[in-house]
Amino acid sequence: MDLLDPSAGVQAEATAMLDLKETTALARKAIAQRDIRSHLDAVEKLEGTALAHITLSGNPQSLRSAIDVSELSFSVRHRDVPLPIRVSGGRISYADKAIVIGEASGAIGQSSFSGLGASMILAQPYRFTLSQRIALLSLDELFPLAASLPDLAAALSEVQTLTERYRFRICRLKVPCGHCRQCIFHASASPQDVKIHARRFDREARINGGSVDISERKIEAKRVAVSAMDSALEVSGLTEDYRSGIAALSATG
Repeated sequence: MDLLDPSAGVQAEATAMLDLKETTALARKAIAQRDIRSHLDAVEKLEGTALAHITLSGNPQSLRSAIDVSELSFSVRHRDVPLPIRVSGGRISYADKAIVIGEASGAIGQSSFSGLGASMILAQPYRFTLSQRIALLSLDELFPLAASLPDLAAALSEVQTLTERYRFRICRLKVPCGHCRQCIFHASASPQDVKIHARRFDREARINGGSVDISERKIEAKRVAVSAMDSALEVSGLTEDYRSGIAALSATG
């Protein structure tokens, strides 16, 4: 490389084991762009390690950087997430103002996930995408949080408690950062001995088997087994625009 020739090409590579706490502190000092800094500042605590492979290419006036991170093992607390996050395995890549996450496993609070795949565009309009992943959700922990969200409060107002676990598969999720009401998603859930106590009924009901498809507009249940006291039935049903409250439900048993 000729350092005196501005058109000369640059190609450099380095591999390092990172302490993520120290790396985040350095990034806060090095990155001046306000919108990216705001995302870093939302990380309240980050501890763990990762193996990073860094590549620089191009000319000195317009360097292109690419970062590939593997051997992930860390825990993080984020300002917008009320539960601790733990991640192990998987890979994170950064290039061309985009972050891509592949095949990560871990937990958010008591809920676990595997095969996580996601991407985030770090240029306006900022957008987050998640697809084709599986999670086991702890409803005991997540239901009170969901019921406190303005977008879900009306839909969940008739449910007093919801416990046990859901096997959850996110087929598609796209959301502009900071604009959750504009998100587009489709998910499929399989209840596993879920216990539900509705405000209008004295008895606890159990939901098991079947599937529940959820999108940003509707919820559709398919062949879900529901039992209460000595009664049991298999239910399929559909409700539209559930975020405004469930005013009508079409069901077959």
